Amino acid sequence: MSQPMASGSAANKATSRAPLAKPVLTLGIMKAKNELRNILVDHVEGEQEQMRAICIVGFGGSGKTRLAREVYDSFQDGHTFPTRAWVDAWMYKDDYKGLLIDLLKRLPKLEDRITGDSDVEQLRTEISNYLNTNSFPHPLLFHRSPHPSPRSLVVFDDIDEQQWDDYILPEETRSRIIVTTTSQAAANNCRSDGGYIYNMKTLDENDSKALLKAMFKKRPTYFDREVATPIVGKCDGHPLALVSVAKYLKMGNDLRENCTKVCGSLGSQMEEQSAFQELRRVLMSSYGNLSDHGKTCLLYMSGFPKGFQIRRSSLIRRWVAQGYVQSVPKQSDEAVAHDNFNQLIERNIIEPMHIGDDAIVNTCRTYAVMRELMLHTSFCDRFIGSLDAGQSEPTNFRHLFIQNDKNNRINWSGRKEDRARSLTIFGSGKDSISYITKLELLQVLDLMECTDFSDNLLKDIMNKLRRLKYLSLGSATKKVPKTIKELHCLHTLELNKTNVVALPIEVIKLPHLVHLFGKVKLRKKKSINALQAIYDIISKKETIGQKSKLQTLSGFIIDEDSIIPELMVHMRGLRKVKIWCDSTGESNTDWIIHLKEAIENMVMYEMDTGVGVRSLSLYLGNALENLLGRLGETNGFLTTLKLHGRLSQFPKFVTSLAGIKELCLSSTNLTGSDLSGSGLGELPCLLYLKLVEYNLVGFVIKKGDYPVLQRLCLVVESPTPVLPTIEEEALPELVSLHLLCGHLVNLAGINIRNHTNLQEVALDSAISMETIITWEDEARKHPKRPKVLFFKRVGTPNTGCTVKYTATERPKTPESTGTDESMDIDTPLRL
Repeated sequence: MSQPMASGSAANKATSRAPLAKPVLTLGIMKAKNELRNILVDHVEGEQEQMRAICIVGFGGSGKTRLAREVYDSFQDGHTFPTRAWVDAWMYKDDYKGLLIDLLKRLPKLEDRITGDSDVEQLRTEISNYLNTNSFPHPLLFHRSPHPSPRSLVVFDDIDEQQWDDYILPEETRSRIIVTTTSQAAANNCRSDGGYIYNMKTLDENDSKALLKAMFKKRPTYFDREVATPIVGKCDGHPLALVSVAKYLKMGNDLRENCTKVCGSLGSQMEEQSAFQELRRVLMSSYGNLSDHGKTCLLYMSGFPKGFQIRRSSLIRRWVAQGYVQSVPKQSDEAVAHDNFNQLIERNIIEPMHIGDDAIVNTCRTYAVMRELMLHTSFCDRFIGSLDAGQSEPTNFRHLFIQNDKNNRINWSGRKEDRARSLTIFGSGKDSISYITKLELLQVLDLMECTDFSDNLLKDIMNKLRRLKYLSLGSATKKVPKTIKELHCLHTLELNKTNVVALPIEVIKLPHLVHLFGKVKLRKKKSINALQAIYDIISKKETIGQKSKLQTLSGFIIDEDSIIPELMVHMRGLRKVKIWCDSTGESNTDWIIHLKEAIENMVMYEMDTGVGVRSLSLYLGNALENLLGRLGETNGFLTTLKLHGRLSQFPKFVTSLAGIKELCLSSTNLTGSDLSGSGLGELPCLLYLKLVEYNLVGFVIKKGDYPVLQRLCLVVESPTPVLPTIEEEALPELVSLHLLCGHLVNLAGINIRNHTNLQEVALDSAISMETIITWEDEARKHPKRPKVLFFKRVGTPNTGCTVKYTATERPKTPESTGTDESMDIDTPLRL
């Protein structure tokens, strides 16, 4: 399939950079400037002086260069950094030698010493020697001197991953480097060399309005709230977009008319108007650096509403269903799609919203200004038809996005010749049923955010949309009709947001179903026909084993009538399984025999290949110990294991598994001593460990335990929490430490200075302000200055899941020293 590209000549416009007036982009960055200044000049007591680099990373046009310039200019008195050099790295994207020569020319005493035949290796050596205040200059260029080189501050503006070179950074020096980049990979390289990452933030509403007002300061009567509010909403805190819009408005005579025009068609104005030249260049530079498939994936995301948080997992499966993933040998399509997603994140082209405590981006959104340009491009190429209430009806688009609200609903007539391959509805969708059934080429139907698509309407579409590969349903759905058996091509069925309690057996029999999501039951005692169908499947063991393509069952509830464990025994391709058990299932454990066999098949199947992700999540309450006891030492393969339920001893099943990278133990009632003597610390591949327990008394992490562990999350519920004892030099690879304890007091015996690679510490937002300040002070004393993050508890009690947290802002007022007794907890940890 041909890939949609930018229409017009946007990709070729604005190749040079237009400087922006200095006063314009200093709003909202003074606090950031002071923070970065302190990092540049502060010395951690007891630490050896070493190269310290600051990487300012963010979306194009977010003010990275301006912030770097503010910091750079604040040292122009020459006392702290007698030598300063600013290099526009963007001018040398394909000329690394030219980049080094430019820097050398800007360093005193070096500009007239460079010869045309100097090679890259020699140039790198000269820079390293100059920046090293404890070394002498290269003898080939300089006479030896008893005086070291002056302390230097060097800025590389808009560097990319290929241009970052740690070879020029001496280990022991008081010189400093600042780099700006849109590349998260370049930022991570900087941090691995002792650097600090500063992530640019968008402007809030007040700063956005202040910026606009500053742009109109010579014509104050020309600017008012009626003009500012819609522009601020459209630009969503993007500084360069706000400046560009202001320039455009000042070009015309009728301010309100121009404001209406730009807010109604910002994408087309960016394409056509000279005021948007620099903004267009920045956005198209990010877009142009993507692969063809990466461009298609980004264009596809522009159809979602402004600010909508897109779930990574659903997006990946939509891309796959529509063929927007280029197959790679020895790699699944889903894995390639994840690589495409990560590319967009790492280049700061899309904005991560919710990041799990395992560092995985779970939801994201498109930046408002990028969305506007991409949506315009997609519309011109008839790739995306995004229709809000009140807009005209698009026809013959490949992908359709409908947004209805209570007051304005869209009624599409639809035509059989419409070529739509996907349809996504937000809000009301019941009035669109006659149109939907005409889209016979539809492969993706997303009704997850549709509020009124009832069970009766579902029956109407099952017989018509037989090409569907991806189907997601929303809260209005209470029952999946048996006519779903007509969807022979269905690859993914998402029921996460539905109120479906039990599934018909016809779902399991779908020949091409790979992924099934939800929290549903599959029971024996529904009807004679259903019961017969189940036993027909079971009796043909070899057939179902060969035909079933199911890889994901996430997940099922086991009760006294559940048949799913017996069916799972014959599904040999399972890669991700999540199972809950209700109270009736706990009291009747006949199913455990079948589930044991199914799990053994899952962890042993093609074990020697060790390919891909294999995830098992068991929320079985009091039945967990019975199952794990029967499994014993299975010696299988898993990458992720989550266990929730009461145990009396540490299960041997866990330590017998190969390949475990992520492990979560929740509400097990195990003591710290149980964990210390379990062999858990000997798992060779464990990167992430999460423990959700009432207390961890007696848990000791010794030197040599958890040799590659990078992320540790501890959720402790006791009103007097005791955290693990971590020996000095233990956990050398630790980069993330989450201490989600609502009653945490001060440092609780944790010494983060022992973890030299630490990048972040996360705390429960309910802790006291005194404890918050203590941790922030401790982070400032750490050589890597890890970020201090805050999480708040979310969810409702007794859902059968582990405690859940979500990222939040730093508390601004003093909090109580502990969590409130009435705070929602998903599952009681201990009584």
